[in-house]
Amino acid sequence: MVLSHITERDLISMNTFKLNDMQVASFTACGATIAESELDLAGAVKTFVSLVTVEKLGNWVNGNFEESDTGIPTKVADYDLWVAGMDSVKQGYAKAKGLKTIDNDAVKGMWKRFTRNILEQFGISKPAKPTEGGKAKAEQRSKAQLAKEELAKRDEEDLQAEIAELSSKPSKENNKKAGKLIAALEYKQKLANKDIEDELKALKKELKDYITKCDDIEMLYDIRNLID
Repeated sequence: MVLSHITERDLISMNTFKLNDMQVASFTACGATIAESELDLAGAVKTFVSLVTVEKLGNWVNGNFEESDTGIPTKVADYDLWVAGMDSVKQGYAKAKGLKTIDNDAVKGMWKRFTRNILEQFGISKPAKPTEGGKAKAEQRSKAQLAKEELAKRDEEDLQAEIAELSSKPSKENNKKAGKLIAALEYKQKLANKDIEDELKALKKELKDYITKCDDIEMLYDIRNLID
């Protein structure tokens, strides 16, 4: 049964975007799970967040994420996934509750609790709708990003050598090529730094957990002295 639910605004925003069958099933299951028991709300929220977040290049500026080719790979909520996912969650909830439409207070109340929980657990709220100009720029960035990622697969020494060679023979074409190689090199280095940061974070957590569980006082003193 397909419920009457999509507003004109949603139709406009979703006319070029469609979830695949697996995504629809996953989002719908979130709503059905909550309908069966709100004790499972936190789990459904976690699933929803994992489904709507994607990795994009950019930086946080005054609380807003701004995409940039030279930005840091960051997990952020995607507008289209959020809107389409919201619709499927509501559908799943309404169907499990035996409701004929999602345009009612029960579904609206569920979604209010759902989004409040998302904000409390993950600090995430509904992302802003991309403008047409923003979409065009994003498509351009995507093409440029793919090209940069391909260049970044090369060895760092290889990239540096070609940059040096192009720089030694300055011309409009060579300068353009060198600029793309420099961007790819910087991107490669950022990814490497992020991997190191992630590894360091995980190791610190592992050591913290170990120290918390350790009851050997001499070993703890040894660890402290080693760090000092």
